[in-house]
Amino acid sequence: MIDDTLAKIESAAKKISDADPRRKAELLALLDALKKELRGPKAAPRKPSLKALAESVEELEASHPSLARAVDEICRELAALGI
Repeated sequence: MIDDTLAKIESAAKKISDADPRRKAELLALLDALKKELRGPKAAPRKPSLKALAESVEELEASHPSLARAVDEICRELAALGI
């Protein structure tokens, strides 16, 4: 599922023609970094509550800070590009 989502984001980013080329390249590099980071951590079991989700995010940020930073930067770049 995550691979499909990343592929869709990457495809959308590549199709943007009026974006700043530097920002577009940065976004694609960040997506690549995210894919590499995701290969490293093992998937945690899913918990069905928002509280559990928040706790999982905190654990992820603590255990994989570079992954959390990459996701945050990607979200910011996507927002800046209007995606």
